[in-house]
Amino acid sequence: MRTPLPRLVVQRLEAAGHDARALCGRFDLPWDALGEPTLVAPLDALEGFYDAAAIALGEPDLGLGLVADVPRGAYGLFEFGVRASSTLRDALDRLGRTMALFNRVARLEWSVAHRSARVEMTVPGRAAALGRHANEFFLALLVASARGLIERDFVVTRVWFAHAPPRSRAALHRVLACEAIEFGASTNGFEFDVAWLDEPLLEADVALRHAIDAHARTLVVATEPALVFELRRTLRSLERLDDAALRPVARRLGHSPRSLQRHLQQQSTTFRDVVDEVRAERLRALEAEGVGPDAIATRLGYRDVTALRRAQRRWRRATPQLR
Repeated sequence: MRTPLPRLVVQRLEAAGHDARALCGRFDLPWDALGEPTLVAPLDALEGFYDAAAIALGEPDLGLGLVADVPRGAYGLFEFGVRASSTLRDALDRLGRTMALFNRVARLEWSVAHRSARVEMTVPGRAAALGRHANEFFLALLVASARGLIERDFVVTRVWFAHAPPRSRAALHRVLACEAIEFGASTNGFEFDVAWLDEPLLEADVALRHAIDAHARTLVVATEPALVFELRRTLRSLERLDDAALRPVARRLGHSPRSLQRHLQQQSTTFRDVVDEVRAERLRALEAEGVGPDAIATRLGYRDVTALRRAQRRWRRATPQLR
C-alpha cells in the first residue's frame, strides 16, 4: 500500500524523543524510504507499526490526530486534480478514478440512495480494512478535506468503521462532528445529504483540472480492469439507472463513447454488460429493502415490470452469476 502516513508517524515519534528508526525496524519498514512523501509497504506491517506508535506516544487516537499534520500536496498531482474540481460531486468522481492509480489496495466508491450520498472504503480480503488508526485517519481526512474545500460547514449524518469500537469515542465525535458512529461494519464510510454534491469548491480551476485529467487518462488506460471498476463505481453513484446512457457516463470517465467501448472490449466486456451487472446488484438490494416491483422497475430504468422481467431473463442467459 502507498501512503504518506508512516512519515507523519515518524515525525511525531522523533518530536517526542522516541527511537523511530528502531520502531520501524521492528516492522521491517524501509527507513531510507521514509524521506519520501509516500511509502509503499505491506498492510500488516503498517497496521502493527501504527498500533505500536500509538502506544509509545500515549495517543490512542493517533490516526485522528495526524490529519492536521498532512501537508498540502501529500498525495501529489492527483490531489490537486480533486481540489480543482468544480463541485463535491466532481471531486468524488475524480477521487474514485485516481485513487486506484495512487493506491492499489484500498477501494473507494460513492453512491446515492434516496436523499443521502454515501462514501465507502474497503480493502478486499481484510475485514478490518486498513486497521483502526489508518481507517480513522482516512475517513477523518476525507471529511476534513471536504470541509476545507466548501465555503459552508460540511455536515456528515452518519459514520461507520470496519474495526472494533475503541475504548473512548469522544475524539471521533469531536473530529467528525457526528454523533451517529458505528463499528464492526463491512466497510468504512460516511453519509451526508445529497444536496452537498452540487456545492461549488473554493479551489475550482478548469484549466488545471483539464491538464491533470489528460495525464490521468493515459494512466487509467494503461492500467486495467481499473476502467471496469470505475465504470461500475460511476453507475452505482447514479440515483436512477435510466440515467446510465453511454455518452454522459463516458464523459464522466474522461472518455469519448467510442474510446470507452473500445477499452471495455479489450477487457472482454461491454457497456451494456456492466450496466446489467449493476442493475442486477441494485435489484437485489431494493428487493431486500422491501421496495415494490413497480418502483424497482422505475429506478432501474425500465418502463414497467414486464420490461424488467424480460431484462432479468436476458441477464440470466448472458451471465449465469447474475441469477
